[in-house]
Amino acid sequence: MTKQRDRIELQIDVTDAAAIGETVHTAVSVTLPESGELGSPPVVAFGWPGAGYGRGYYWFDMPGSSHGGQAGYHAAEHGWIFVACDHLGVGASSLPDASKLTLDSVAAANGATVDHVLALLAAGSIAPGFPPIVDPLRIAMGQSMGGCLLTHLQGTAPRFDAVAFLGWSSVHTVVPTPDGSQLTFSDDLADNFDDHRVDTLRWAFHYDDVPDDVIVADMTDYPTRQGNVPAWGSATIPACAILMPEPGVVAEQAAAIDVPVLVASGEIDVLPDPRAEPAAYATSRDITVYVQPRMAHMHNFAGNRTVFWDRIAAWAAGVSGRARPTFTERAS
Repeated sequence: MTKQRDRIELQIDVTDAAAIGETVHTAVSVTLPESGELGSPPVVAFGWPGAGYGRGYYWFDMPGSSHGGQAGYHAAEHGWIFVACDHLGVGASSLPDASKLTLDSVAAANGATVDHVLALLAAGSIAPGFPPIVDPLRIAMGQSMGGCLLTHLQGTAPRFDAVAFLGWSSVHTVVPTPDGSQLTFSDDLADNFDDHRVDTLRWAFHYDDVPDDVIVADMTDYPTRQGNVPAWGSATIPACAILMPEPGVVAEQAAAIDVPVLVASGEIDVLPDPRAEPAAYATSRDITVYVQPRMAHMHNFAGNRTVFWDRIAAWAAGVSGRARPTFTERAS
């Protein structure tokens, strides 16, 4: 059995980056491997969750598991430093006036979060006794809404050597239905989650091997869940999330991404055609597409989730062997 790793909880001041006229912070959970398990180069992976979910999506354990979710699994099995992050307006991060949370402000705050964590790692001050991490392989993953905001960040102010979009389409993100149609969304977030829609979301979000009690905990009165928010959830969603079903909402930013890209989805997911996704990343010369059988949109609940995680790690291992240009070189 994989040993569960301790999490380091941080609150990071992102006031200057967000520039919304008030003091705000983001919340992150850092899961560290044993120092002797670090790879060469060491990998620092940042993960952002989807709408209705918080950073706990990356570290919660399904029944029968005890390794600390995806974050703990990557730390123990692959030697990664895993940083699970709440966006502004999500989870334990600041909850300012929702109208201030644009794609620009939330993505900028995420960028400042990355800079702060990398600085702590480089200084050797992330945890007592943990060595300085000076030149890691910097990867990031975003699930669903997190993929949209990661696209925006990497396409406008790149931070990463490689990026993974998990259950996110830069062409057109849709929510499929059992009859083959798609859900449409209104401009009012509250109107998008009535009982009928949540029943459809259950099918789109969770494959049939996910335990019923977990599905009930996740989807009852989604996303607020009647105030009984599970470890993986968030009762709040940034207002900018309503833009994400629009076709090509971050097309310009996706086309600017010049690092390796992983597009990974479940068999049932929000990508109308995963094989069409590479066209969105016109500047990248390294695009991998992977579709996991017997998995729906919320990947980390699936019975075969470790297969999915290992596939992400295999992709990252391939990326680590590439020459990595500096961000100065990319800008020039």
